[in-house]
Amino acid sequence: MLKLFHSSIRHPRLPPAKTNASYLSVNPVLCLHLQTKVEVRPCLRAIAECSISDSCSDDGGAAQTLQVVSKSGAPLFTEWAVVAELDGACSCVGALDQVPLANGSFHEERIEELRTSPRVCPFSSIPAQAETRAGKQQPLRRSSFWCTGPDLFYLSFRIPAAQHECKATDLRMITLPRGRTLRLVTGLALVFVTFLFLHSALGSGNARQRIADEWSRKGTAEPAAAVKKVSPSSAAKAEQDDQTSGIQQKANRNRLLHQPGSPYMRSDVDYAERIGLTLVPVDSLAPVRNTSFTPPTPLVKGVIVMLARNSDADGAVKSLTELEHRFNKKWRYPYVFLNEKPFDDNFKQKLQGVNPAADMKFGLIPTAHWSYPSWINQTRAAAARKDMADRGIIYGGHEAYRHMCRYNSGFFYRHELLEEYDYYWRVEPDVHFFCDIDEDPFRFMQEHNKLYGFTVSLTEFRETVPTLWKTTREFMTDNPSFIRTDNAVRWVSKDLEDYNMCHFWSNFEIGSLHLWRSKAYSTFFETLDKAGGFFYERWGDAPVHSIGATLLLKPSQIHFFNNIGYDHTGINHCPVYQPAFANKCECDGVKSFDMTDWSCTPEWFDLFGGGTANREAEKIRKIEEQKQEKAKKEKEEREKAEKEAREKAEKEKST
Repeated sequence: MLKLFHSSIRHPRLPPAKTNASYLSVNPVLCLHLQTKVEVRPCLRAIAECSISDSCSDDGGAAQTLQVVSKSGAPLFTEWAVVAELDGACSCVGALDQVPLANGSFHEERIEELRTSPRVCPFSSIPAQAETRAGKQQPLRRSSFWCTGPDLFYLSFRIPAAQHECKATDLRMITLPRGRTLRLVTGLALVFVTFLFLHSALGSGNARQRIADEWSRKGTAEPAAAVKKVSPSSAAKAEQDDQTSGIQQKANRNRLLHQPGSPYMRSDVDYAERIGLTLVPVDSLAPVRNTSFTPPTPLVKGVIVMLARNSDADGAVKSLTELEHRFNKKWRYPYVFLNEKPFDDNFKQKLQGVNPAADMKFGLIPTAHWSYPSWINQTRAAAARKDMADRGIIYGGHEAYRHMCRYNSGFFYRHELLEEYDYYWRVEPDVHFFCDIDEDPFRFMQEHNKLYGFTVSLTEFRETVPTLWKTTREFMTDNPSFIRTDNAVRWVSKDLEDYNMCHFWSNFEIGSLHLWRSKAYSTFFETLDKAGGFFYERWGDAPVHSIGATLLLKPSQIHFFNNIGYDHTGINHCPVYQPAFANKCECDGVKSFDMTDWSCTPEWFDLFGGGTANREAEKIRKIEEQKQEKAKKEKEEREKAEKEAREKAEKEKST
């Protein structure tokens, strides 16, 4: 037997070993065989026989041997070439040598060697076209190497014309990794077994329970009897829906836990399933809307939201102009503007004029979301507004302000224009952004399991929320399964007996829309809404969001956006001096609101860490204040001494 060809072929998903002898796998456990099919054209069958054998090498690689045996015992071919492609990685292998390709291309010095070497890859034998696996004629390149598709090998031979009349591609070898076939068959079997298991486990019981629940919601006294009367087709459809839902839930869970780069722990996924919170897979991306524009990184499903009136047009333009300059001109995330009344043309034209290429949508708030619910006594609500106005409580007499707080607390994320998004950035009219934002905050949230982000925190006026914590405690008592055990609620209540008035300032927030859409938060909001505190008192959306987030999230899921400089009505956050922010901000970090007595951000740092740079800035601020106080005192003493000296001189002169 004449052995013409032997090669150890590397599986494309395994890296090559550090050896020049052959392609070998460095995986010591997994040995992937190759399944090979050899076809010999009729003109060769009379003079040759072919066989394939494969085996595992000592280090776990897969070796394969092709034997072409001459029936007469004489060599069949004087020149030959082997060209291969495995998932985009090509290799050219000769009888006496092997030449690996790096990233699909030859090194230049090897190309000339291959062209001139008579014993390795005679490229003159490459035909103009070859038959692909699908039977189609595909043109071939007459170059240093050629490949015709994934996993496709061609062996080209030049055979002396005196012996027979065969073309260069009379011997064709098609190679497929056997592991891929096994994975396909195994996967199909597992899907079938899983379907059967779910059919038996989730089928009839869940279907009957769903139908019983439906009758119970309709007020039927005997839901069990009604279930018995349900037609077989209805029960079968309910079972099918349950099976589909179960399969989808399991698939989504596996994706969240095992996707490369996923930030989620098993406890996060378990808790999210319990409270009806949708977690976003780390690889989820927004659909491409504009093919002529390429952002620095692919966009996730984020949106910038502004609640505004027609009279806020100029203030909205100021906010968007700065946000576009600092951030969105590089990313082009869409905008959604919401109003309880239709936006007029003036508002739309001014806002669109900020960036004509921006994606902007203008939505109308449903009346049901901006009006009194049926259980509110409007006479009592009016009396409460008058009382708070008489006592000088901020916004105490404003009726529209209360509707706005209620809407932001429990309805904005339900608007139809926001249904397709996972994350939102709330922006208000007449705000300022001080710093260039080079990182996509939406993508940061998605890749790091962050569900709420803030820049400023402060304390609420106690007179506006006298019974808010009492109602919160009622929710906690009635729904203990919704409360996360490792949550961040100690930031708003040390002992759960009273509310310390700390809250994130919600006129700036970047968060997960799914957090507010969750069953747990929806139940929390419904509890507050039924209590009437939005109208009988003056509950703001900032404390409501803050309490809700700290009850349902662990501290690491709440993020302090130190890199975003922000100002609203003189209360601001500015990154303290750090090299990363050099020449990127137009504000003084030492004068930031963060470390003042009115801010709750220091308490956040004390409880959950962080803020080292902010504390250093606070030390600098105090030193500067002490210097200024000392200089002021010295100036006063100097002026006093000068005054006394002048008075003494005048007295002596008059004497």
